[in-house]
Amino acid sequence: MNTLAKTPTQGLAHFTPQQLNLIQRTTARDCNPAEFDEFMHVCNRTNLDPLRRQIYAVIYNKNNAQKRQMVIIIGIDGYRAIADRSGNYRPADKSTEFVCKDDLKGPTNPLGIESATVTLYKFSHGDWFPVVATAYWDEYAPITTPDNQFDWIETGDTWPDTGKPKKTKVPKEGAVAVLDTSSKWPKMPRQMIEKCATAKAHRAGWPDDFSGTYDEAELDQMKTVELSASEWAEHAATEDRLVKIGGKNAIMFDFPNDDLGLRMVPIGELPDKVFEFLKENPDQVEYLEDRNRVPLQEFWALNKSDALEVKKAIETAKAKSSE
Repeated sequence: MNTLAKTPTQGLAHFTPQQLNLIQRTTARDCNPAEFDEFMHVCNRTNLDPLRRQIYAVIYNKNNAQKRQMVIIIGIDGYRAIADRSGNYRPADKSTEFVCKDDLKGPTNPLGIESATVTLYKFSHGDWFPVVATAYWDEYAPITTPDNQFDWIETGDTWPDTGKPKKTKVPKEGAVAVLDTSSKWPKMPRQMIEKCATAKAHRAGWPDDFSGTYDEAELDQMKTVELSASEWAEHAATEDRLVKIGGKNAIMFDFPNDDLGLRMVPIGELPDKVFEFLKENPDQVEYLEDRNRVPLQEFWALNKSDALEVKKAIETAKAKSSE
């Protein structure tokens, strides 16, 4: 039975204008108007709530019109919600099976995980049948090379907005690959590979409902950012809550690899926070800028003089990192 066909859509009336605005600024922050309309259509069709981290949108190649593509991501909670509504779904009755090997342990695999296998159950033809899916570490883990092991080489092209030459990163001789520290994989390796296996199992058992959908863990290898947009919604579901956490005089900012991570930063403190971060993490400047493009634009609108100093600091740090 098709889950989506039997579930009535909530319709846009389910969201207030303020909530739609919040969704557009957070879980769908990089969408253009047409992409946002499509995203909301999928939210309604699947009966999933972007403000509860069940579904969100990521735009790939957002600065390249020819390659630009929206990918709609359904979180594990969203997968389970849809499957549960089908009436023919039963969750796993045993723990995920992990295969670990000592000879696989290293910078790209701290626990030596080879694979994770998840078993779900689907009711069909009068009986329950297992739906088994295995996710292999080397097929999903985001393995990268640290920025300090790259050389920046000019491509011959220039950026249309600034006229500055475009550069590409080329690994230095002897560069060593590591697990991407900007993702959750180093801290939660079991959980991340388990999520990949879980999403894979849902697609295998309920293809009509999940074909073409992904969990964020499955896309980390494609160098997606950790989806801070969904966390924005979690921290600020309504305008009233924004007031309570200082949203009227602060900006939601994301400091990668920082213990506090995503948080509201008072406007007057933001420049010093950025300067301090760049001083301690000069190799993270491009990641910081990419994660905070919208907050930086908001800061520019609110305080142009301080925003200009922040922009200069970022440009200076980028220039030093490319030397």
